[in-house]
Formats: sequence, C-alpha cells, structure tokens
Amino acid sequence: MGNVLVKEVEEFNLVISEKIDFDINKKEEYLEIFKEKRKSGSLIGEFEDLIWIWVYGGKERAIIFPSQLDFYELARIFTRGIKEFEMAYKTFIMLNVNHSCIQGFNSKMKSVKKGPDDFLNTPYERLLFSFINFIKLPYKNKMLFKNVIENSESKKDSIRILPRFIDTFKFSDIINDIVENKNLLDYKRYLMTIMWWKICSVVPLRASEFTKIIFDCVDIENDKYVMKLKRSYAKGGRDMELAVSTCLEDDIYYDDKVVIDETMYMFIKKFQEFVKKEFNYEGQEKLLARCLITQTAKKSSRNGKKLNKNQIIYQDLYSNLENFYNEVVCNEYGFIPVEKYIKRETDKKYIEKLTLHDARHIAIINLILLGVDILEVMYLSGHKNINTTYGYYNHVKEITNSYAIAYKNRKESNKNISNNDIMIVDKLKNENIKALEKIKYGESKNLKYPKVKGGYCKYLNIKNDKSMCRKVERIHVKCPFFLAKSVEVFNDRIREVDKEIDIEISLLKDMIADMHKISKFNELYQSASYRLEQNIVEKIILSTKI
Repeated sequence: MGNVLVKEVEEFNLVISEKIDFDINKKEEYLEIFKEKRKSGSLIGEFEDLIWIWVYGGKERAIIFPSQLDFYELARIFTRGIKEFEMAYKTFIMLNVNHSCIQGFNSKMKSVKKGPDDFLNTPYERLLFSFINFIKLPYKNKMLFKNVIENSESKKDSIRILPRFIDTFKFSDIINDIVENKNLLDYKRYLMTIMWWKICSVVPLRASEFTKIIFDCVDIENDKYVMKLKRSYAKGGRDMELAVSTCLEDDIYYDDKVVIDETMYMFIKKFQEFVKKEFNYEGQEKLLARCLITQTAKKSSRNGKKLNKNQIIYQDLYSNLENFYNEVVCNEYGFIPVEKYIKRETDKKYIEKLTLHDARHIAIINLILLGVDILEVMYLSGHKNINTTYGYYNHVKEITNSYAIAYKNRKESNKNISNNDIMIVDKLKNENIKALEKIKYGESKNLKYPKVKGGYCKYLNIKNDKSMCRKVERIHVKCPFFLAKSVEVFNDRIREVDKEIDIEISLLKDMIADMHKISKFNELYQSASYRLEQNIVEKIILSTKI
C-alpha cells in the first residue's frame, strides 16, 4: 500500500488516513521500506537495533526504543505476542519518521501502561490515535483508551480513518437486501439511513448537504435525469467566517444540479410515493421530514421547547445510523458493529461502523474507479483544489482488493450482485463473468483438452474458432474455458495484474499533478482509466476462479 499514512485535506484541515493496518505477514515489505528510509538518509541503523538515529531538519536525533519489559507490558495491553508487537511498533515509528513529534511520542509510549490519558491535549495525542488504528485494540481494552479516542475524533483537525472497504460492501448488501427483498414498512424508522447510503454512496454529498435536499429533487431535462441539490459554500472555499455568522440558509448553501442515472431517478421517485402514502407527506419541502423520526426530539435546557422541530439535522441522521447498526445490522443480520480501531478475531463476525462522512468518500473513489474525468470528480465532490481529489487515488488499490474478496464471497453464497449496488458493480457485469458462471470445470474426465500455457483449454473447437482467444487477448487465465494445472497459475497472474494496477495508478497521479502541462490530457487520462478498469475487472474474475 505504500508508506504514505496521511493526506491533508482542505475541508476543516482534516486528515484522511490511508487504511494501513499492521500485518505481520508483510514483514519483508516493511523491511524494504526501512531500507528505502535508510538509503534516503532519514534513518541510520538496522531495523533490529535498540536505537535508531533519526535525521530531521539536518540534525541527528536518537530514537531509543522501550526496554523489553516495556515492550512486554505494551504487548499485553494490545494482546499481541512480544515479537509481533515490537515489529508493529517499530514499523509505525518508521512510517511516521517524518512527523516532528515522533521522538517525543516514542518516549511517552514507554509510560502508556500507567494511563493513556496523559496523552490528552498533547502534541502526541494524534499519533497515539493513529497507532491505535494501525495495530487495533482488543475489544475488552476499548475503555482504557476511550478518552483519547473520543477526544481525537471530536477535533476538527483529527485524523479521519476510512473504513475497510470489505465492511463497506457488507453494509451495502444489507441496505440492498432491505430495499429489494423486504417490506419497507418494517424499516420505516430507518428510511433516513437507507436514503443516505443509496444517494450519498453514489453522489458525493456531505451529510449536511444531504439533509437539505428538497422533496421535488429529481427531474428530466433534455432527455437526461437530473437531481437538484444544495451545496455548502463553507466547505467549498467561501469565506468561512461569513458562512457561519449568517442566519440565512441561502448564504451557506447554493443550488446545484447533477446528472444521475435512471436507477437513481426511479429509486427516489419510489421513495417519494412511499412517504406520501405512509406518512401523509403532502406539502413537505424537504426529502427528509421530521415525521420520519420516532424518537423524541432534542429539547432546550432553558425553556423545554423542542429545537429544530421542523427539520432534520446532522444529529438526527447520526442517531438514526447508530440505531440502525444496533437494531438491524446486529440484531437482524448478526454482525457485531465495532469501531475502526478494534481488533477482530474473524472478518465474518464483525463489521466496521461507517460514519456519515464515509459514504461521500466511497462515492468519490467509485467515480475514480469508473474512469470519470478528474475535473468532473472534483466538481461533483465540491473540492476547490485538484490536490484534494488527487489524494483519493491512494485508495484505489485497496478497494480493488476488497471488491475482489466481496465478489468472490457473494458467488460462494450464491448471491447475485444487486443492480442497485454501488456504481462499480455495473462495470463488472461483462460477458466474461456471465460466461464464467455457466462453466463447470471437469464435467468429463474422458475428454482430452488441448494444452495451453498453465493448463488446458476446454473449448473443443479452439483450432477452428479463435474468437474467444482474441476476446481475452490470448491471456488464457482470463478465459472461462481455461482449466488451470494449479491455483498458482491464477496467483501468478494476479501478481502481474497488481503490478499493472500500481503502474496505472502511479501514471494517473503523475498526469493529474502535471495536468496543465500535458497536451491532450483528457484523452490520455481516459485511456489510463480504461486500462485500470480492465485490470480491476480481470483481478476480480481471477479471484472468483481460485
């Protein structure tokens, strides 16, 4: 995944963290990164040394690691073996070696066992929060770091950790199952959460912008389906002080329109008809109204009058999502919702909880995966700076891996991918996958299949008909008629595809960085995006074959 941990983002100076969790199986990868750091001159020493020399600002400084006794106590807190914890700790220090506070953080960690609250409101609090997300806390020790976690998450300059994308797909499956297979009346308490995910995981809206969507928000203009939105000035670069000091909504939000597909258009239309019928929704100005909430609204501590009694606000949506996790995701679907910093014994039992910001980030990454023009992604996201959009390319590789796993799991459980799933799904329903699902290998042991590289070809007319070969560019492992000698044939090709994906992502990022200097930028960008998309599809097909 690389050694970049965080990216500064313009809105509220937030930091989006690339989802890097420690994995003991990547030891060799970490050691290679250490060699790169040493080669660049930022570190002096060996990985196993008790002291590293850290070169920062032209000065040499010593990083003296905890003693073996301290490592033992820290490993106990994080329920890791002593060797594994030491490896994780040194890897974290290495990845953050350019952070100005890393030396002080290392010194302070030696006493964390006495109480992590000493980190509160210090320069090292953010690094401790990052380390918790990096190594993961055991569920039973969650309360020990409760104050540090809550304090870090509440700050405007806190690190925002993106969810594991495999858990995002789990959540999406639950929403789609409710919409497609269940009676919505049974879930009317959670219509806000359902609509939030269905809209904001496709159109990258902030939660506050989502709550401002008007009721008559979709229309057909010039044979295109459009959606009318309210966008925030404050998040788009307008003078923040002006935006937050006014009492007028029009000074904070401006009108906007985006083109949507027919599926989104019809889904919103069905929602409108449903709430009109079930909630007496006539005359409502907003898509979401207070009548959707069954819980008591917040009250003023002074006079007892209800606040925001005529509108849905961010806190309402937040509470609705929390209740959805507790009552539906947990009680009905059997997953245990956990925060992103919690260590899990298995992937099947737990699900990382999404925040209201995560749907927007998922939508942006999906737009990138679909090859949407970078300036269009920037516009749809409401970014004022191309560098903000550029940062999302760090997550393309990870979501590709997660999607391959998610698609494979769906096939194994005989579940079809929903037409209403997040946008990338439609790109994966190609002829190869459809053909693959119809083929069963080894139907007849009496037939002798022609040999090809890595295995055999089950298409008996291969000598006379080369159309399938041309279709898969003569890469046999991609063909639905290919019978491999061993699973390693697929693994070898997946490793090749991973390298190609890395190259295309790097190329796209370099192009965006110099977009104003490159002639025919749009054509080159679209070509690279198309190649990336084809590699992603191939990886998913190969994953289903293993």
